[in-house]
Amino acid sequence: MRVYTPRTAYRRDLKREIRSQDYFLLAVLLAIFAFSILSLANCTAAAAPKDATLRQKIALIWASRYVRLQVIWFLTGGVLLLLATFLVDYEFYGRIYLLIFALNVLVLAVLWIIGESTRGAVSWFTIGRRGLQPSEFCKLALIICLAWSMSDTNGRITQFRQLVRPMLIFLIPFALILLQPDLGTALVYVAILVGMLFIAGVNWKIMLTGIAAAALALPLAVKYILNDTQRARLEGFFGTGTDAANATYQLRNSQMAIGSGGLSGRGLLAEGTVSQLDYVPDQHTDFIFSTAAEAFGFIGAVIILVLYLLLLLRLLYMAYRTPDRFGKLLITGVVSMFFFHIFENIGMTIGLMPITGIPLPFMSYGGSNMWTNMIAVGLAQNAYCRRNRVRYDNKGIIRF
Repeated sequence: MRVYTPRTAYRRDLKREIRSQDYFLLAVLLAIFAFSILSLANCTAAAAPKDATLRQKIALIWASRYVRLQVIWFLTGGVLLLLATFLVDYEFYGRIYLLIFALNVLVLAVLWIIGESTRGAVSWFTIGRRGLQPSEFCKLALIICLAWSMSDTNGRITQFRQLVRPMLIFLIPFALILLQPDLGTALVYVAILVGMLFIAGVNWKIMLTGIAAAALALPLAVKYILNDTQRARLEGFFGTGTDAANATYQLRNSQMAIGSGGLSGRGLLAEGTVSQLDYVPDQHTDFIFSTAAEAFGFIGAVIILVLYLLLLLRLLYMAYRTPDRFGKLLITGVVSMFFFHIFENIGMTIGLMPITGIPLPFMSYGGSNMWTNMIAVGLAQNAYCRRNRVRYDNKGIIRF
């Protein structure tokens, strides 16, 4: 019979951990990042002449400040990924989850008080000439704390009292995010909670009760918490606003860029494109998919979607292969976070979802989101690479 005690000590085998890494997942990340660099260059670098050589195009790409910074964010994020994977055992984060939760709440509270307001939302700390968005990193804290609080439910959540601790862990930071107000990040928190509850085995009656409560609270949140810009975007999506043309300006230009790409795309650094003419606001961040679809066409867009599908499926496979309940829930939280970011971001660029301003993982420009995503992959690798380790407790060797 398989014996598993989640808090026993173990003897570390670093070579085994290195061999047990999922290198296919890392290869997929590199491929997505390659599309990120090319897409960023397409909307931030100077256009190349039609007879430009490959060397000249590379020079133009590297001349873009956004490209150079994105490479820095990715490389430093790679260091963070390695640290999250190998620095300490993932169970250590679970043991200090109360400290992580307290720091999470403290940072969000301080941000709400002294943070910088951007487009009506107080979501950033300004450090020199750069901005830091702590709510991105707080997603990781939420995943760790929820995973640990649900790991002692013995495979099922059948009573409301089993949800008291997880819901407190969720609701406090969620409320602070709504007060910023940051609708996109708040919805990511909801997606993380729902995905982890599903894997934790919550009773369907409890889940339906929660969905009904959220549906009742949604109109109040839209009316009293969201700012005018966020309400206008929602009204524009549903076609109920009085200024729908202005509210859907980004969407219309995004669809124009995607449509102009055709089957094979307009080409990298092509002159006179929608991306080169800056018709799409935030095309290097929230609307990076529009830029990629214009440059590489339908074929390139499908390749990007396939890469994201491989990313999610591989993470699900890792969760399936991890017998530790805490590790399984940890990876599930990462999958839920990535899935919502990908679905919402790409959906809003083509009009399937309302515009909420959340980035596309590993593609959108920005350090906070890139670092958060890399650390998230590191946490998933941390749990996965220790799935076959040998544990030692007071009674002898325990394997799983």
